[in-house]
Amino acid sequence: HVAMCAAQLWKSRPFDQIRAGIQQYNASQGTPVAAFHETFTPFWIETVRGYLPTRIRRPASKPCAVPGKRYTFYVFDSPEARAKWIPPDN
Repeated sequence: HVAMCAAQLWKSRPFDQIRAGIQQYNASQGTPVAAFHETFTPFWIETVRGYLPTRIRRPASKPCAVPGKRYTFYVFDSPEARAKWIPPDN
């Protein structure tokens, strides 16, 4: 997810194009539309967007720990967060 996000942001793609690309890819793989996460995807886009300018030459350290700084696990695991954007709760 993080690598795809970085690649799309590197190409200056807006969120709507990134969302459409993910949904198109999911459909091509037979993944249900509900698999797209309306909270997690924007979270990673904004996290990577803010991180890229400062880390272009250095690899990210422990990117999977980043969501826990802004969200509890409940949010990412909830059907509500998958269906619509939920603001950070941490």
